[in-house]
Amino acid sequence: MFNRLRTAALIATTAVVAGVIVPLVSAAPATADVGAKGGDFVAVSPRQAVLDTRSGLGAPAAKLGAAATLSFTVLGTAGVPSTGVSAVSLVVTGLAPSANSGIFAFPAGATRPANANFNLYSGVSASSTLTVGVGTGGKVSIYNSGGTVNVTASVAGYFTTATAGSGPGGYVPITEAKLVNTGNGDGGVPVGQLAVGKSVTATLAGVGGIPAGAYAVYGVLELTGATAVGTVTADAAGVTDSQSVMSYGTGETATGVVVKLSSAGQLTFKNVSGSAINLYYNVQGYYAGSSSQGNGYRYVASTTLLAGTPLAAGANLDVQVAGRGAIPTRGAAAALVTIATTTQNSVAGYLRAWPADGTAPTSGAMVNWNGTDSRAAESVIPLGKSGVIRLHNYASKQVNAYLIIRGWFDTDVSQVVDIAPHAPLALLQPVSGGSVDAAYNNAGGVLFHGVAAADSLDQAQWTAVPTNLEAFTGQPSIVRLPSGNLLISVLHANNGEVWTFQEAAGLASWTPAFTRTAGIMAFPPVSANLPDGTVLTFGVDADGALWLLPSTGATYWQRLDAASLAGAPTVVTTSTGVQLVGQTTGGTVETASYVNGVLSAWTDLGGVGVTDKTAAMVNNGPRVRVVARQSDGTIVSKLQNLDGSWPASWTPAGSPGMSPTFTGGPAVGIDLGSGTSPGTGDAFLLARSADDGYLYQVDETGPASGVWGEWYLVPGQTSTAGTDASVTPFDGGANNFHWIAGYLDSTATPRIIHAPVV
Repeated sequence: MFNRLRTAALIATTAVVAGVIVPLVSAAPATADVGAKGGDFVAVSPRQAVLDTRSGLGAPAAKLGAAATLSFTVLGTAGVPSTGVSAVSLVVTGLAPSANSGIFAFPAGATRPANANFNLYSGVSASSTLTVGVGTGGKVSIYNSGGTVNVTASVAGYFTTATAGSGPGGYVPITEAKLVNTGNGDGGVPVGQLAVGKSVTATLAGVGGIPAGAYAVYGVLELTGATAVGTVTADAAGVTDSQSVMSYGTGETATGVVVKLSSAGQLTFKNVSGSAINLYYNVQGYYAGSSSQGNGYRYVASTTLLAGTPLAAGANLDVQVAGRGAIPTRGAAAALVTIATTTQNSVAGYLRAWPADGTAPTSGAMVNWNGTDSRAAESVIPLGKSGVIRLHNYASKQVNAYLIIRGWFDTDVSQVVDIAPHAPLALLQPVSGGSVDAAYNNAGGVLFHGVAAADSLDQAQWTAVPTNLEAFTGQPSIVRLPSGNLLISVLHANNGEVWTFQEAAGLASWTPAFTRTAGIMAFPPVSANLPDGTVLTFGVDADGALWLLPSTGATYWQRLDAASLAGAPTVVTTSTGVQLVGQTTGGTVETASYVNGVLSAWTDLGGVGVTDKTAAMVNNGPRVRVVARQSDGTIVSKLQNLDGSWPASWTPAGSPGMSPTFTGGPAVGIDLGSGTSPGTGDAFLLARSADDGYLYQVDETGPASGVWGEWYLVPGQTSTAGTDASVTPFDGGANNFHWIAGYLDSTATPRIIHAPVV
């Protein structure tokens, strides 16, 4: 009947359920105020002064000294409400500094950012538009790194914290375009340099993707040809604005500028002082006229992604932005950043930036420099699906590039992941003689933890992980860090974000401090160890793209590729790295290796109608065995060849015509022995019967033979299985168990199967 009968003991423990369903993602319509988080932009027009250290407005009438900080009130003044504001848009100017310096803006009471918002040079006034969170007492702080300087600030607008019933809305990125150009008359402006005291009015509504009814625009204001220092103002056509948006120097200057539009969709620029200039406005997006439209702004603490990274002449530099600095891997329409450069040569140049999977702008500069100076400017860069920003150095010599996140714009598409009523258990292979840790999420979204001594599996204790955030779904992931602590990763159903926490192994209960990783995934995360013990966590998003979160080094989500996966992959440790196996949207199985930080090309292993999670393990030498359930209910497997290639055909498990029909995903293990009992080296498979709901097992007839015996009912089951089984090798000390498996039965009770000596 079968090659050998392996008896098994089943141990029931106390708890509630889980099960095995692929989480579904549902999307809500896009608005600026999803989840009542606000993020609408309200302009203050004309701009109003809120700080002037010359007159004593907002701070004492005194120059700001070197390494000194001043704080000034923004809430309840200069057109800004006293409540309901998350951040303000300020035009900050440093006037006639006594030495080279950097200006840092940040919420009062918060930690000062590592990098300046913009730079000052001795004797030269400079300004920049800055988006800053509101801090303690409704204040913003300014820090001056060197010399003495007078500082002014005016309010261009603010961002709301709550849903607005009416009024303006959120941000909408467009393909960047030079919509105002005094060189050729774009925007309806006169052709030719703009003289001192003169103004130009441009029409933007209905141009370059900006609709009629747009409330305000954001872009990079670029000036060239200046022979003297001066100032420029900008506002809605018909509004007189005495507050400048830019203090410019000789040559070229560029900075981000937000400008309110008139009801006719027009804005006006005025060259207040200095010299005749060429004026260009490279528009990056607009703020919608309705609170039901656009993407809400989310202020985050400044996060430096590049800090002086060399960028060669004419070269590109790609920077992963999504998944870093609290910007999620999915759901960010654009990032508000500071782009800066330092140079050690006399060559002028400029940088452009755009989404790496998008089209490069054909004109304009995000930040420019005239020689040996360092420049910085705020900008809003769209984020494509890859979440990567590409910088390009349009200069004949190398520069050092800086990129600092200041905030992001939420697409307001909520990714709610349904709580799976049947999700598998997670088991961790214990250290020899150690305890067993296990976990599962029940149908109510509660995470449960189980622990049992290696020789007392029948006394496993299950406890709910204490938190008021019970909304987890799918199979958790448990893996051991090099420190010996456990890393637990779970998928939160509220928005599909992966949360992690660490605990010591073998604790009676877990009391975690969760870390929100900013990884928005459609399926539960899967973690695995590299050969040196380093942990890698993998996730698959709603587009089927594969992401990686390392536990050391670059500890942020990195998009590996658009693999078109249809579920969480299975990941196993090999001698050189890890092997990933997953099912595709076409119902086939594919595999790839991740070695030395590089993902290989995917190999299509074929298969018919594979919809459930595949199983995999390292089997006899540096080879991986892959097991899958096909649409006809059969279980099939492939064993990798010694040269790394794969057989063309799948091998059915069990005797032809005599195998049960199965449901769900299979589990695979190998009998390597335990304690004083040597193993056979044979592989074995577990799967749920679609006919009676019980777990069945089949064994290989010899190590790496690929020949299977007959399926047999795992003995001792008192009720049917409600989830797929999870298998791990096991060193059970005196019991000599060769492996253990866990699942939840149809009564929602977690159970452990262990294999004793036969």
